[in-house]
Formats: sequence, C-alpha cells, structure tokens
Amino acid sequence: MEEQKNKISKKGIVLGIAGLVVLFSVGYLVLGAWSPFITKEDKVVSRMIDKMAEVKNHETEGTLNLRAVNQEGEEFSLVYNFSGKNDHERNASEMSFDFIANFIGEDFSGSGEMIQMDNESFLKLTSFSEREILFFNVSQLMNRWFRFGIDDLEMEELSREDKKVLEEIKKSVKKHDIFYVKETLPDVTEGGNDFYHHVLSVDRKELKKMIVEVADIMSDPLKESDIEDLEKFLNNLGEIEIETYIGKRDNLLYKIRTEKEFNLSDLSDDPFISDVTVKVNLEVNLFNFNQGVEIDIPDDFEDFDKVVDEMTQGFFPFMPISPGINDMDDDFLQMMDEGLFY
Repeated sequence: MEEQKNKISKKGIVLGIAGLVVLFSVGYLVLGAWSPFITKEDKVVSRMIDKMAEVKNHETEGTLNLRAVNQEGEEFSLVYNFSGKNDHERNASEMSFDFIANFIGEDFSGSGEMIQMDNESFLKLTSFSEREILFFNVSQLMNRWFRFGIDDLEMEELSREDKKVLEEIKKSVKKHDIFYVKETLPDVTEGGNDFYHHVLSVDRKELKKMIVEVADIMSDPLKESDIEDLEKFLNNLGEIEIETYIGKRDNLLYKIRTEKEFNLSDLSDDPFISDVTVKVNLEVNLFNFNQGVEIDIPDDFEDFDKVVDEMTQGFFPFMPISPGINDMDDDFLQMMDEGLFY
C-alpha cells in the first residue's frame, strides 16, 4: 500500500485534475445542460420537456464542487466554474471555464475555452499553473486552438452498419425514462421570477436496462456476472436526486441542482481507494432562451494529434519515427501503468 501511495506525485494529480476538467467540459458540450430522459407522469414536467424540445438556443452557467477525503485525512478538492451557450439547430456549443484544485495543501489552477460543432471539438488553454506534465511543456500549448474529432474523410469511411448501430443506441437511450419525479415541492420565487420546484430521482432499474440494451446493440453483451456487478454498483451508489426549477410563466427549465455524498469503498473493491469519502455539488443555470447566439469555429486551429507528433518525435527511442498520440506502443503504456514517469 505504501509503495502504491508513493507513486502518487504532483504530476499524477495534475493529470487526474486535467482529466476531470476535460471530461466534465466535453460532457457539457456534447450533452448540453439538460436531459430529456424524464418520465412525463407529472404535468408540469411534461410541459417543460415539450417546451425545452422547442428551444433553439440558450446560455448556461454553473459551478461544480468536488471534495474527497481519505481515512488519513488527506483531502482533494475541485471548484470548477463554467459558462457557455448552446445552439441546438446547428448542434454547436461554446464554453469558457476555470478551475482551482487542491491536493493536500497544494493548489493547481487553470482556465480555457471549448467549442463543439457536429463531430469536431476545439480546445484552448488560456492559463495553467503547471509548466510541465510528463514530457509535455504545457507553456507551448497555451493560447492555441486545437482541434479534436472525426474529419470528413473518416466520416465517409464509417460503414452503414456503424451508423445503424449509432442510431439504434440513440433510440435506446431516448426510450428509457432515466429520471422520475420523486417529489413536488412548494413553488419558489427567485430574482422576481416564480418557479415550480421538483425533485427528480434516477431510476436505477431503468438505467441498468438501458446499459444492458446498449451493450447488446454494440454486439458486446454483458455476462450475467457483469450485470450482477452493475446492479451492485448502482445499488451501492444509492439514490441520486436532482432539484429542478421550472418557470411558471413559460414552462422552461431555469435551474438544476444536485448534491451527492458517497464512499468509494462502496463502489469498488480496490484497497487503494478504500474509505475515501466523496461529496459532489453541482448547480447549473439556464437563461436567455431563443435570444440568438453566435458560435464560430476558430480560423487558426491546429490538429492536436499532429502537434503531439511534433512534440514527441524522437523523445522515446522505442516509438515510431512519427508517433501519434493514439499509436504509443505497449512499452510506453506499461511504463505509464507502472508509474515510472510519476
């Protein structure tokens, strides 16, 4: 155990923080700021779903707070702020973000911008407190737009079967009511506006059905033991509740808020993360519905994989002459796994 803990260093933590930030940012850009997978059993919620489906564009802002403490009292915290705009007609989103994280008294921070349009995503880091992560000189990446995603040629090469599978997955996700109305609370007034106030809860049985069905669609069906593990995980995770604020005047969704506390030992048998308590708070505000937004692809972007090729070329003697980030061979991945670069 001590040997494992010694592998955790500043660089490892920075990588983890960067991963969390990117994961949440991409989730926001791709999924938008609200979910339509809600049962229509409540009339107010039903009207909200119909009205939100008609929204052409809107703006969003919010904050994610995360805090984790292990049994030795060592603490990790993250405060992530974001604001952005969504254009549903063009399948486009734009977001700016900043974050500050602390691991056992040491701070890390950064900020940036992200744009998503169709199958492409663009990222620009505007600040980052660390100069280097592993073999990357982060300062070389600052204030440059990078493109990620599938280009037109790759899209053309997608087989009809692949596209059919994707459509089947979308249908599966849409047909499952992942959320249900658990409680109707008294109406509230905030900022001079009146809101219906509800508490939604995740239907874990329905979520399990959807995951199993998607696995079947992808021709990778879950084994009975996998389904049992999934059910155990969802049960141990416990109830997830989300507060919603729906405008009484226009039946639009203006705010969602959720809070969850859990112990990682309930979700995994890995002794390395046993007895770690995690608390998550998230609040998202939506506003300026159908007021029009402008989202443009940056005209000075660079393909990220090509930049990485240039930065890593010749760095590892066992790599190809022109290595891509997705082509790192097993030797390097094994070294990463063993913590030799921490």
